[in-house]
Amino acid sequence: MLVSFKISNFLSFNKMQSFSMVPSLDNELSEHIIKLGSVKLLKMGIILGANSSGKSNLLKAIAIGRELINGTSPLKYRNFFCKIESENKNRETLFEFTFYINKKFYTYGYTLNLYSGKFLTEYLYDHDLQTDREVILFERSTTENNLEPLFVHHLDLSINKRKSFNKYLKDFSNSSDTLLITKINHANDIDISDFKNVYEFFKEKINPNFQTQDLKISNLDLIKQKNDVIELLKAFDTGINDLEFEEVDLNLIEKIHPDEIGSLIEYIEKNKQKDSFSNSIKINDSLYQVSYSDGILKIFKVMLIHMFAELAFEFFEESDGVKRLFDLFSVILAPTKDTVYLFDELNRCIHPLLIIKFIETFNKKLSKYPIQLIFTTHEANILKEGLIRRDEVWFVEKEKNNSSKIYSLDIFKLTNKKIVDSYLAGNFGAVPILPKD
Repeated sequence: MLVSFKISNFLSFNKMQSFSMVPSLDNELSEHIIKLGSVKLLKMGIILGANSSGKSNLLKAIAIGRELINGTSPLKYRNFFCKIESENKNRETLFEFTFYINKKFYTYGYTLNLYSGKFLTEYLYDHDLQTDREVILFERSTTENNLEPLFVHHLDLSINKRKSFNKYLKDFSNSSDTLLITKINHANDIDISDFKNVYEFFKEKINPNFQTQDLKISNLDLIKQKNDVIELLKAFDTGINDLEFEEVDLNLIEKIHPDEIGSLIEYIEKNKQKDSFSNSIKINDSLYQVSYSDGILKIFKVMLIHMFAELAFEFFEESDGVKRLFDLFSVILAPTKDTVYLFDELNRCIHPLLIIKFIETFNKKLSKYPIQLIFTTHEANILKEGLIRRDEVWFVEKEKNNSSKIYSLDIFKLTNKKIVDSYLAGNFGAVPILPKD
């Protein structure tokens, strides 16, 4: 679960900006809050702003910060530094996450020079809630390696683990090409629980959903959960009243999706280590159900039945709105515990009333389930009382130099005027400034 995120010198974010999922003291809509012992977190984060304000860049920052931890070379994003100031090419970029996983709270962050692809600093803190203090698990820089004494002092390692770890420290001394978290978790001969927790959070617990993804895997089992899916399709007035499944083989999929077949096969081979698995997989504009049990792999193409239609439709024939709804339904029907779901432009291709319907359904069906949904949107109509909490809403606005700043709706003293009216009137900023005739 995400507690907070900080970013600087990345795309439109020049100076450091902070985003938080910590609720205010307001007691409204308490079902929107997750309780983790003595700590409370919001289940939903809503990011509003004008076109080109930089709201999508916030989700990109979280997603790319995750990618770099998972091992992607920073050179892939060497031109993603903030170009507002030419000096930023040589300045450091900061990614910092505070999060909860496996009953522990951590802050993990790092800085790097994106253009050169060199990591500069890295640090990990453990938040001890019983003593209300922050424990440094490690800090490092590529110019002054102080890893060993900090780890020896703060990590409870067995003699054998300490020997293995010291070996990695020696080999890793002043390395700027990768992160220590990544290096240790890719190793087979060392197991450090705090490192595993951090790596698991970024690998398994952040789920980005962007339009540019060619292959998207969901826990939704369209065959077993068919009735639930159809119930939602009817509730959202799609005109679809049934699903059919046509078995296909990998050879056919390779012909249809030659660029994505490698990723699909990699996913299948990795998951064959389990006794069984079943996932829906969206490849470009096609939807499949992949199932594996008792050593047998089956792949089904999903077909959709419309009322009064005599033939089934393939997924690519559906509207962009229906395709988007399937992405959203996977969160409602097959959520992964403690996961942070990121959706850019949640309202893309979906009617405003259906966005409100989705938020209502999300809050009702998952009120007691520990997941978070963070999304960007232009849809101001969701700012209605009884649907959202004020502390769930964040704005991204362009400053005079075209850099982006982030701020919460909760900082404003609200009048009796409706929030949506106040927002559209420009009282909170983060709206287009249009010239008057």
